[in-house]
Amino acid sequence: QQVYLALAFGASGIEYYCYSVPEGMDPQYKHCMLERDNVTPNQLYYDVKTVNEEIQKFASPYLAYKWNKAIGISGTEDQTFRVCVIEYESDLSTKTSFNDTENYVSSTGTLDMVVSQFVSEKYGEAYMFVNFSRNDGRVNTVNAQFKNCGAVAIYGGAGYSGTPEIVTLQEDGSFSLELQYGEGAFVVPLA
Repeated sequence: QQVYLALAFGASGIEYYCYSVPEGMDPQYKHCMLERDNVTPNQLYYDVKTVNEEIQKFASPYLAYKWNKAIGISGTEDQTFRVCVIEYESDLSTKTSFNDTENYVSSTGTLDMVVSQFVSEKYGEAYMFVNFSRNDGRVNTVNAQFKNCGAVAIYGGAGYSGTPEIVTLQEDGSFSLELQYGEGAFVVPLA
């Protein structure tokens, strides 16, 4: 969840700690990427490797945009209100929602989510949708509605191959995404 949330707030690089087990740590400490021998990679190492490979596959389109705003949207089925105060503009001071957008109309999710707007003088707008729910195995079904475009390119998500999924919008401009816990998708409106 932390990697996609960092991206949703405009991160251009990700660092991970702790790589090896610090000397004298409790034997139950499991938050490192190596086993206690500080040589053997553990499951966390492979999970981080998978996420890094996934996000690296859409780094180029993501980095072509600049982060602008982020809003939190409480889920329709599970309202934890963890996101009810997440509404930031790029200066991190003025709380607002997405107003005067070229493409975004609205979105809902069955679980809590963060939606971020990115902008580019050359390419226009893009959006990051991140499942911000509890880790309880449920999928967040996201329904979004855009305007002034006929399709979207969707980058990222579990098992992302490196080729964006081009989704033709419904007549009302809507499309849907399924996001696992902590998963995100970078969405670029297409003409």
